[in-house]
Amino acid sequence: MDKYEYRVKTEQMLEHMEKKQYSKAMEIADTIDWRRVKSISMLNSVSEIYEACGENKKSRDILFLAFDRSPSSRKIVFRLGTLALKIQDVEEASSCYEEFVKLAPKDPNQYILKYKILKARNAPLEEQIKALEDFKKEEYEEKWRKSISATTLDFQLDEETGRTKVRDGSREIIGGMITSKMIKYTKKNQTMAFITVEDLIGTVEVVIFPQSYEKSQQYLQEDSKVFVRGRVSEEDDNASKLICEEVIPFDMTKKELWIQYADKQSYLQDEQNLFRMLAESEGEDQVVIFCKAERAVKRLPKNANIQVEPGILSRLTNYFGEDCVKVIEKPIEMKG
Repeated sequence: MDKYEYRVKTEQMLEHMEKKQYSKAMEIADTIDWRRVKSISMLNSVSEIYEACGENKKSRDILFLAFDRSPSSRKIVFRLGTLALKIQDVEEASSCYEEFVKLAPKDPNQYILKYKILKARNAPLEEQIKALEDFKKEEYEEKWRKSISATTLDFQLDEETGRTKVRDGSREIIGGMITSKMIKYTKKNQTMAFITVEDLIGTVEVVIFPQSYEKSQQYLQEDSKVFVRGRVSEEDDNASKLICEEVIPFDMTKKELWIQYADKQSYLQDEQNLFRMLAESEGEDQVVIFCKAERAVKRLPKNANIQVEPGILSRLTNYFGEDCVKVIEKPIEMKG
């Protein structure tokens, strides 16, 4: 097969894949010798096509080719582990889990793979639950540390200085779980609230006056995970409090999706196709283009914003390759 025929066939195959016509895509995939293909993103796409058609062994074999070309890819190792479980090869899945932990010791997804392996082995339910709890804890802690400017410990009195680490009037961002809520009413019969936010270290009291309460009341359910931005209020001989200015649920923090092209010309040639893919998603997350050769950054207009979620990420990663698509959690802005 020459390069022209290969390009035509793979374009047709990817088009079928984009339309979720996996059987038609697989028919084309069966006619190509993938051992000669070097593109990791293409091999990933072919593996997903076979997996979608229930051909898990073929999917794994193709993914092994991608692994040979990129043995340090955590995504490939993770998928190899899940495919091993689909063909009931628990030992291979366990080897993939160990490799994944070596490659990405801080990636919370290790606990998802661990849970799937434990489930396949019919491990005690307590062990399975603990793996899922560890996943949520790691995921929670990573995002929490990146977003806050102070912990609840910073609001506690220091025995030596008699003051808290945070200072009166300073703006801070805390994050954690709402463990209690008390509603109060002002003399003008306006609603306000006092909530307790608990993080991995301790608790702090947050005061939410009527104007802020009106904007954030839907997020103030007990056990909800939130970030709170506000001003510090020092208290005589007591822990400081936070006067709320804004409440942001954990799952509503802003993100940016970065897509890398080799150069500006590549981007311009592919621009219309990119916008077609982005049009499938609507949201508040901005898309940023990076042209590697020129080191140029282009932020797409708001009408190209998307919601960063697994579906759109999978499609973009299949098209551009794992190394060319990156999600960046945006820090919460410290206004004022």
